[in-house]
Amino acid sequence: MIPPARVRPLQSSLRRYASLLGYSDLASCPQSAFNLPPQRRKDVIEDLARPVNRRNGQATVFSLRTLANINYDVGFVLKQGASLGLINARFGPKGFKPTAGSVLFKYPECRQQFRRGETTCLPHVAISEQDLPARLRKELDAYWEWATAEFVLNRPRTRKRRAISAKADREILRRVAGFHVKHCGSRMTTLSLKRLVNEEAAAKYVNWFISHHERATFTLQNVLISLVSLARYLAIIAKDSKHRVNMTDASRRLQAIRERLPDCVAVRDKKKLWLSLEQIEACGINRYPRNSARLAAASNAVRQKLQTLNTKGHHSNLKHTAVYALESLLVRLMVRIPLRLRNFCEMSWNPTRPEEGKNLFREDGSWYIRFTGPELKVSMRAGKINSVLHRIPSELTWLIEEVLTVWRPIITGVPYQLPAEGDGELKRYSEPPQTRAPEFKRAPGNVLLFLTGDCKPASREALRFWFESTTYAYTGVAVYPHLIRDIWATTSIKDTGNFAVAAKRLGNMVHITLKHYAHLLDEDAEEKADAFNRKLFGSATE
Repeated sequence: MIPPARVRPLQSSLRRYASLLGYSDLASCPQSAFNLPPQRRKDVIEDLARPVNRRNGQATVFSLRTLANINYDVGFVLKQGASLGLINARFGPKGFKPTAGSVLFKYPECRQQFRRGETTCLPHVAISEQDLPARLRKELDAYWEWATAEFVLNRPRTRKRRAISAKADREILRRVAGFHVKHCGSRMTTLSLKRLVNEEAAAKYVNWFISHHERATFTLQNVLISLVSLARYLAIIAKDSKHRVNMTDASRRLQAIRERLPDCVAVRDKKKLWLSLEQIEACGINRYPRNSARLAAASNAVRQKLQTLNTKGHHSNLKHTAVYALESLLVRLMVRIPLRLRNFCEMSWNPTRPEEGKNLFREDGSWYIRFTGPELKVSMRAGKINSVLHRIPSELTWLIEEVLTVWRPIITGVPYQLPAEGDGELKRYSEPPQTRAPEFKRAPGNVLLFLTGDCKPASREALRFWFESTTYAYTGVAVYPHLIRDIWATTSIKDTGNFAVAAKRLGNMVHITLKHYAHLLDEDAEEKADAFNRKLFGSATE
């Protein structure tokens, strides 16, 4: 395990390390003082050896080479002890699951695409936005306006789309258009929405998809849903009865293809990606830049800079660190309030009047999250505008206010000080225009909460990567954001047995939640039935 020639040098380095820590012999040095993170151990050795090296202006005991050897030898011994399970690793090996006081052990590659299923991705066929032919772009833009407008004559209520849903439809149609070019022999200049709803091309797309994945998935079902919706749109806007009949028939044929699909299967095994709420919370704590363990592992210069951050300077060289703070807030909010990812993507607040924030607002010293109407998947309930309101737990108040006043200004480059409640004197505050809340929010003065390092609104893809990379960094499991809703609901229902509580927190209707999670009632049904019988009839047998 350890070559005999290295035993004596290692023993010497360990004794010197213990003496620098203030212990007369190695045996009396406790593991808590001895087992430090690498950078912290290096700083301790240098700091403690400095007065020894410069006593009376002369180098007396330890040379720089000796200090380097001490640090290397101690690190080698600690790694060997951790691999044998003799001590707890501070920088664990691959597979080590750290606690909330631990630091990173896995760094995902930049913009790593985490696989969310058991199959490989389809070959890229989509036409990019900038390469769309003029005719198809014009028709897609008209479809967007028709689907997202508040009111359109002859448009059924069910055809109204939120901007984020219309964007997803557009991405699917760009993919189908690219398939027509690469696999159906169509020319870019001849592409049109009418050509995209061709029955034969749709069937060819289905066969291509299934041959690649060797099964039908719900993604394929969504593609056909988008094509059926497109055909119905073309039937509604048709200028003559002939085109209206043709597009109506096209929608029926596409619907028939969808109904004849093989049984669609999920490509994600949730059990492989399942973490407890406590584990995900620990990941969020670890991601926070000023976490004690992260500070201990940082160099002296970085540690001092992070500890003395304030609202006076912009600290533009810490934008990447500021994003870590936003990631920490995102994860810890989603663990407590598992809304859909689109809600966090669109979350806006009012920096001038925090009490008037559209989605994130302050009231009586507490912070709340509120979404209403079109901001939700179900905008109306029982003839009334649907809304959700959640009070953010008090243990996150400090993190929200620190993100708003310290970390977010690093990204925007505009210092910000949170006004006191009831402050009548409003200070002018202007952020870059790209941070403003979208127009459909109808929230003047509001800005988006989550921004990327280059001060752009964080897209759903960016927030998904934040969440996945954070959980992957500390557990090796990339939990996708929507799974947190399943984890929260399952944990809550198993603990309380109350479906109404889970439905309220998820923003769903009770019967929908019951439909999705009724299987939880069957997991221990046999044991509960036996317990009931024992209580009723006793355990005695004849």
